[in-house]
Amino acid sequence: MDQILNIDEENMTITIQPYVNFPRLQTETMKRGLWNGGTPLSASTSGVLSNILFNGIWQSSFAYGPGWRSIHSLKVVLSNGDILDVGSSALPRAGKSWWQGPGPDLKGIFEFIHYGALGVITEATLKLYPWVGGDWNPVEEEYDKPRLPENHRIFYIEFPSWASMSKAMYEISHEGIGTHLDSAMDAWNCYFTTPHQEESERLFREKFFPQYFIYVVLAGISSSRQLDYEERVLRRIVAETKGKFREDLREILTDWQGEAFRSGNSPRMLRHGGYSMCRLSSSQIETQEYFDKVHRDILARHDHY
Repeated sequence: MDQILNIDEENMTITIQPYVNFPRLQTETMKRGLWNGGTPLSASTSGVLSNILFNGIWQSSFAYGPGWRSIHSLKVVLSNGDILDVGSSALPRAGKSWWQGPGPDLKGIFEFIHYGALGVITEATLKLYPWVGGDWNPVEEEYDKPRLPENHRIFYIEFPSWASMSKAMYEISHEGIGTHLDSAMDAWNCYFTTPHQEESERLFREKFFPQYFIYVVLAGISSSRQLDYEERVLRRIVAETKGKFREDLREILTDWQGEAFRSGNSPRMLRHGGYSMCRLSSSQIETQEYFDKVHRDILARHDHY
């Protein structure tokens, strides 16, 4: 159950079994000028389908949507042994090249957070996207220093408040630029950039990284002129929202150049324990700001956290 069954370059889809992981899928598709459009904040050995069906929020969901938005069809084995084809494969002569058609579609029942309770998924066809990063594999000549794929630019930006950061993110979204738009808060950067827990805690207590901080990735999917245009738009928005480009942090944050496309060090954030609120990311900005204040108050009062 770990096979790539088909890569349809013309219709830009891939059909896989459940134990295919992200590095394997990306290696096979990138050499064809395609990729799956994202990676989770988890180990590279994560299965593509298990991640998507758990929640599938990727760093590049800004451009490509959550992982489950890439599902064209599923083959599901129900508890009574019946085999169910849902999505585009439900119509035998329709192929597997479309995501959502008119009318009811049973695919929606199985594609989002049922944890296998409704059936066992044995095969899936996923959408692929153009890959312009060239012959990229995050082989590091220097530890924790992966190279950025070709035709991409990454920017690290600090803001003075939640309000200015959220306004900048709204404006960037409205302009339709970039493939990645993510808040990379201080605690995350402390974890990602350090090889052991003691160093992570030291950087956090010293407030080494900014609290209101984002990273943005631009991709020249059409041409290098697209990159230049999007960078000009980004710089205008950052100036208008009182943001500041942190070029001085580029070296220590180099790890994001790999993590943004194929996760490897993300499990570092679990060294201290913790939990994830999957739906908080789709809540109001005020809710996120409230949770941030509550958590920081706990950290200030209890050293063992």
